[in-house]
Amino acid sequence: MKYRLLAAMLALAAPAAAAPATQLSSKEWVLPLESAGVVLVDGISGQTRVGISNPAGQITWNGPVRTVEDVTGVAGGLAGNHGELVALTSPNANRIVLLEAGTSGPGVSEINPPPHTGPHCLAEIGPAGARELLSSATLENSSSDLLDVTGLPASSGVALASSEGLPGINALQPLYTMPVGPSIAVGTAVNRFTTSVFLSRRDGENTVSNPQTELQGAWKIASCVKGTDGRTMVVAYRRGQQQVRIFTLSGGIGQNSALTQTGTPSVSFASGVGSLVAVGVPGAIDGMLATSHDGTQAAWIRVVNGTSLSTQGSTQSARCPASV
Repeated sequence: MKYRLLAAMLALAAPAAAAPATQLSSKEWVLPLESAGVVLVDGISGQTRVGISNPAGQITWNGPVRTVEDVTGVAGGLAGNHGELVALTSPNANRIVLLEAGTSGPGVSEINPPPHTGPHCLAEIGPAGARELLSSATLENSSSDLLDVTGLPASSGVALASSEGLPGINALQPLYTMPVGPSIAVGTAVNRFTTSVFLSRRDGENTVSNPQTELQGAWKIASCVKGTDGRTMVVAYRRGQQQVRIFTLSGGIGQNSALTQTGTPSVSFASGVGSLVAVGVPGAIDGMLATSHDGTQAAWIRVVNGTSLSTQGSTQSARCPASV
C-alpha cells in the first residue's frame, strides 16, 4: 500500500477513542486505533495490515490478512474478545467482516448474516463506554437506505435498532466531543447533483436521521476535528479542490446536535485536497492531517475560530512507492 507517511503519523496519534476511518484517493483506507496503532486496508483486494506503535514510535506490522474485496466501509473502536474490533463491509460480497486488531495478531470473523442485504457504510456510535455498530444497507422497493445498529461482541451480532434512512448513503463517520463520551454518526448521502450531510443516532429500537445541509456536487467529510478554541467540527471537502467547508457542532451529542457552517477557507495544495482526517500527532492536540490529491504533500492544519486554517507543518513526497 502507499501513503506510509500518513499511516506512520496516524499510528503515533494514539487517540483515546477510535478516530474515523478515511478513504484515500488511492481507494485505500486508513484507520487509527484506540491504542497506539493503525489499520491499513486495500479497498480493492481487502488485504489488511495492523501496525502497532510502541512508546519509542516504532511500528510493528502484523498481517497481511485477507478480509473482503471491494471494501466500502470501515469502522473501529468496537470491543472484541482479544482487543479492539475493526469492522469492514462490502455490498458486493454482502458481508460485514470483523477483524481483531490486538497485539496477539489479527483474527477474522463476521456478522453472518448481516442485518440487511447490501451493507455498504459503517460507523461506531453509542453511549459512553458501550460502542455499537451503525451500518447502512439496501432497502428493497424504496429509494431510501436502511440504517441498522448492531451490538458487539457476539458471534453474529445482536440487532438493536433499524429504521429507514436517506437515499444514497455513501459515508458514515462517528461524531463525538470527548473520546470517552457518547457518539452519534455524521454521514453523507448523494444523488446526481448534490451531497446531503446528516446526523444519525439510535433512539431505542429506531435510528433517527436529521439532515443538516445540502451541498452542490460530490463532497467528502472529516468528523471530530478539534479547533484551536476547543470546538468540535465536521469539515467537508471535494477531492481535487482547494476550498473546504467548516461546520461547527452545537447542542452536544444527542437529540439536540446540529451543524452550522462557519467558514469556507482553502487548503493550499496545488492539486487540491485528497483526504482530511482529524488527528493528534505528538505536540498537536487539535487540527487535521491533510494529504494532497496527487499524493505528494501532507500537512498538519489547524482550524482557527471555526473560520480559517493555519498550516503548522508540511512535507513533500507523501506518496511512497513501497508497498506494505
